[in-house]
Amino acid sequence: MPWHSGISGRIIITFCTLSLLVFMSIQLSELYGLPFGLVRGKIADSTAKELTILSSVADVNKKLITVWLEERRGDARVAAESPYVRELAACRITKPASPHPHAELDAWLELIRTTYRYDAVRIIDPKSGKVIAASDNGAPDPSATQSLVAEATATGMNETISLTAEERGRAARLHIVRQIGQDLTPDEKPLLLLDFSVDLDQVMKPVLEGSIAGVLGRSGEVVLVDDKLRFLMSTKHPLKDGSPTSPLRSVNGAKTARLATEGGEGAMKTADYRGVPVLTAYRHIPLDPERAWGMEVKIDEAEALAPIRRQLQRALLFSLCGIALTFACSLFIARYLGRPLQNMARVAGEIEEGDLGQRVPLEGSRETIELGCSFNSMVDRLRQSQEGLEQRVAERTMQLEVLNRELQAEVRERWKMEERLRDSNEKFSAAYNSAPVMITIFSLEDGRYLDVNNKFCSVSGFSREESIGKSAVELGWITPPDDELARGRIERDGRIQDLEVSCTTKSGEKILCKNWGEIINVAGKKALLSIAMDITQYRKVEEQFHQAQKMESVGRLAGGVAHDFNNMLSVILGHAELCLMDKDNPQRMHLEAILDAGKRSADMTRQLLAFARRQTVEPKVLDLNETVSGMLRMLERLIGEGIELVWAPGPKLEQVKIDPAQVDQMLANLCVNARDAISGIGRLTILTANVTLSERECRGNSDLSPGSYVMLTVSDTGQGIPPEAQEHIFEPFFTTKEIGKGTGLGLATVYGIVKQNQGGIKVESKPGSGTTFSIFLPCISRGAQIEGVDAEPEPILGGKETILLVEDEPSVTEMSRNILESLGYRIMVAAGPEDALRQVTSGTEMIDLLLTDVVMPGMNGRDLARELRSVHPGLKCLFMSGYTADIIADHGVLHDSVNFLQKPFDVRSLAAKVRSALGEKAHTLSPDA
Repeated sequence: MPWHSGISGRIIITFCTLSLLVFMSIQLSELYGLPFGLVRGKIADSTAKELTILSSVADVNKKLITVWLEERRGDARVAAESPYVRELAACRITKPASPHPHAELDAWLELIRTTYRYDAVRIIDPKSGKVIAASDNGAPDPSATQSLVAEATATGMNETISLTAEERGRAARLHIVRQIGQDLTPDEKPLLLLDFSVDLDQVMKPVLEGSIAGVLGRSGEVVLVDDKLRFLMSTKHPLKDGSPTSPLRSVNGAKTARLATEGGEGAMKTADYRGVPVLTAYRHIPLDPERAWGMEVKIDEAEALAPIRRQLQRALLFSLCGIALTFACSLFIARYLGRPLQNMARVAGEIEEGDLGQRVPLEGSRETIELGCSFNSMVDRLRQSQEGLEQRVAERTMQLEVLNRELQAEVRERWKMEERLRDSNEKFSAAYNSAPVMITIFSLEDGRYLDVNNKFCSVSGFSREESIGKSAVELGWITPPDDELARGRIERDGRIQDLEVSCTTKSGEKILCKNWGEIINVAGKKALLSIAMDITQYRKVEEQFHQAQKMESVGRLAGGVAHDFNNMLSVILGHAELCLMDKDNPQRMHLEAILDAGKRSADMTRQLLAFARRQTVEPKVLDLNETVSGMLRMLERLIGEGIELVWAPGPKLEQVKIDPAQVDQMLANLCVNARDAISGIGRLTILTANVTLSERECRGNSDLSPGSYVMLTVSDTGQGIPPEAQEHIFEPFFTTKEIGKGTGLGLATVYGIVKQNQGGIKVESKPGSGTTFSIFLPCISRGAQIEGVDAEPEPILGGKETILLVEDEPSVTEMSRNILESLGYRIMVAAGPEDALRQVTSGTEMIDLLLTDVVMPGMNGRDLARELRSVHPGLKCLFMSGYTADIIADHGVLHDSVNFLQKPFDVRSLAAKVRSALGEKAHTLSPDA
């Protein structure tokens, strides 16, 4: 019975078969990877390692090619920009028969060729295409020369890189063509072309092959193509059809070559120009913004993976050697070979990042050790090559710098002279054309302009072409009388000094110019160098300043008079009201007439202070629509039945902060003026609106700045205001009404109120078409609380507190004392600040309220209150004055914490202010007083 027919034999066969299958699966998975890509096999690892090596070699070769091209460009740039070469080349063009420049130029070109290993160095005439000078082996190829000239002059760049086929038909020739003398011609075309040509097979190919020697195998190769996918060097292998490569022949079927020229860089497995599977790393080498080269470093996949394939064969041959031994050997081989490959991949990555000091540890198998030795040797050669290139570049740069210094010294003096002349011309031209004043030159013989600068053209509106050849009178710039005046000044003084003349621009605008002029010689003839300055705006500002000074003077006068006058009015009104408290007084009618006259005088004083912006106001947050609506009935009675009053309130009006009495005062004055301007039946319109003024809308009105405002407009259908009167309507005491019908303070008061509230006013009027006044008041946020005005007068309140009365005017002191004592208060009187301080410091009586005048000799009311509060902390104060002079107010606007009583005052206002300042419960003195 055969051994394999029993159960034991079958188990052995089955176990051996399964073991063989498991062993083969292990070997295959180790080589090709487990299914579904869970583990990468040795073929993938080897492929990745080869691609990493190829990438490192490609990066080194890219740097070599880039450095080599930059050196060639630097040679061409230095030689082309050398003044010595340009001078010799120009001499060769102008004197072609001269033997000495020809010999020197050819020798110098031959020296450059032999020193820097060029194939040929030539100087070409771009117009004729002829070679002017060349190195010893720089024999011209007519067709190639013509194509080089055409390409170099067509691109518009100073430097071009071109390729031509070598005459022997084996490789391509690189031409670096540099333009010479394009800055010396008006059309910026080159005078000469400097051509540096290199045989890439003789110069570049040995360098690239040396970089892969010992690193890649027999099939290893570096392929260089241009942006048209043409070979730049001969290849190691023939094409698909077996034919050898020829210079500048197109590459077919090379995917990586196309990717490299389009800007891509990477490594992959693909098919090369032969159709053979290869492992390749490709790099992009830019030449200029429009052209580039592509480089491939490749090795046949069969050669790169040959060790792995042989290992597979050995594994299959010895697969019958036991499961344990096979598994142990496989595990040992994986560990033995994996660590060296990981170290090599790590070192290759660091070298790829530029660290050429890294080395691969020599460990593992003989192959990995040999590969590590080769890799380390390649890195050493790359490092030595880099150091050598850097040293040669430094030495060559130093040599060229010395040569340039020697050549520049010869022409430095000539350049200095040319620069001084050019600087002088440029300075005069810049000063003449960019001067901020108008400068003209005209002939004294006929007065025609010889030249004008840019400022004259911009101000007058006449172009330089329009002005030159014509006189100022012919242009309409000045009038004949002014021209005669200027000529008279020249004949009398020999110059023009501070002559003001009215000029007319091309658009017809009138401007005022101040002129100066000096006689100069131009081309042997006498001419006048004239300087003119536009002083129109200066005059307007000067007039506005004079007007402001006049208004300020009137304001100071009004404020000074108001103080003493209001004191007298306070006495008159106070005594009159005290007498009227007796209802049975037989002189009641006369007292009421005195009281009425005093109130009218007080109104006139308030108008003066409002105009002078010295009126003390208590601004409140208002809805202007509500304030105006409350005045409509009074305004209707004011303007009469023959005039229709139209009220047009604006929707959702913003709030403003202003004293309500000032709004009443403005509307009353404007409506009275409108009533007087309407003869018979007419219409008066009051409207409000929210407006936002731009910078353009504020131009021409210095009172307004861009921002949000509430506009109050009063317009009428009256006779209007003449244009000559509109400039003076806001001046005090100016009126167009008949004598006795106007004081001339109405519009001046409106103007003062508007300015005091940081607003602006505009007037629009035409004779026969009515007048419109627009008042712009700054708006505030709608969150502010609107303060109401009591409709019914409060009863006169008294009290029993002690009040210290400080007033330097005896009559006011006596009147105030009588009123306050009649209200029940206890009064202490001081004739001035010093008396008040003496009484308070020497006495022990408690003072509840300080009632003091603001303006007093020696010390003002605010300082007095500060001194007394140091003795009596928390002392309450009530200030009174005809005007505040900004002592307790900011430009006439009271602070919320200040209690103030405006002179002249009556019994009711004095009682109310005292009670408000004390802030305590009081008793009613008289309900109808």
